[in-house]
Amino acid sequence: MPGFASAEPGPEGDAPLTSEPTTYGLDSKGLAELLRIAVERDPGEVLEAMLERPRTREWSAKEADGTGRPRQQTLPPDRRSLGEVLLDRSTPLEVLEGIKRHSKRMARRRRDEAEHGAAVSVYYAAIASALAFHGEKISSQSWKDLARSFAALVRLSWMPEGMTRHFRTAQAACRRRGRGDG
Repeated sequence: MPGFASAEPGPEGDAPLTSEPTTYGLDSKGLAELLRIAVERDPGEVLEAMLERPRTREWSAKEADGTGRPRQQTLPPDRRSLGEVLLDRSTPLEVLEGIKRHSKRMARRRRDEAEHGAAVSVYYAAIASALAFHGEKISSQSWKDLARSFAALVRLSWMPEGMTRHFRTAQAACRRRGRGDG
């Protein structure tokens, strides 16, 4: 996605590109339909759908310890949407860390650019929430790099207004905290 080169989680384990063309068994009509769908998907719509879904165990308990296995004491059921969880200052830091890890894996899957952009947005929203609500940086990126990533997200025309405000808050926190960070 343009403007995300330094902001995206890196693709680990991707197969090397080859010069051998393939259509994966699709005929010309199937390829045309696939391209039409890929072009028509809007990252903003994918992100809004993702944010409106209720948070599931997939986004919380299994992710909280980073192993992908359920924890001994699972987090209580939560019927709030992922967007509500991300924008709630009472969301535990371990839940935000789990959301960050899960969205990073989703971004690496790269089904299409719209889903990739939405997953990267959720990844940074979790980082922004940890900064804004807990004063914690759950990223190894420098303050300066995080501020740049948040600025890039704010400029996306498809970003929902609530997330735009959230990223602006996090960007300001990065600037304040990173003054001595070179």
